[in-house]
Amino acid sequence: TFSGSVKVVQGDTTLRCKTLDVFYDNDEGSTGSTLAAAKPGPAGQSRIRRLEANGGVEVTQKDQVARGEKGLFDMASNTVTLSGNVVVTQGQNVLRGERLVVDLTSGVSRVEAGKSGNGRVQGLFLPSSAQDKPEKKNAPSTGADAGRESQKESPRPRSTGPSGLY
Repeated sequence: TFSGSVKVVQGDTTLRCKTLDVFYDNDEGSTGSTLAAAKPGPAGQSRIRRLEANGGVEVTQKDQVARGEKGLFDMASNTVTLSGNVVVTQGQNVLRGERLVVDLTSGVSRVEAGKSGNGRVQGLFLPSSAQDKPEKKNAPSTGADAGRESQKESPRPRSTGPSGLY
């Protein structure tokens, strides 16, 4: 168990939380009163089976940030599940729900409402050109601008690979 201002970095992904419990493959789940020292695996390392993050969980990957109250990282299924007032942002785009499940293998993400049925998933998505320039487009030209050709921005290229958080 790690506590305080916990920060975990792997590649371009950063996890921050208040407490982090790490479960290893060699853990037998016993609740005995004696704590044994961690023993390295065959390659000098212990394999992590899962991570349980609690308290202000924040996962950042490139320009995507996901926040929630709890996080579960399951290494066997290669999934990340955030729960409790989940907010996912990428630039000005925002998704809100009660739970976020990300399959890191396929890159597929799912935001869910609460089980009570009263909650909703909310999303705000802005076109890439609106994120870049908040001013009006295609406004009628007047005066000195009348002789200029209208210039259009080409859309931002879209990624064809898995997006990571969503």
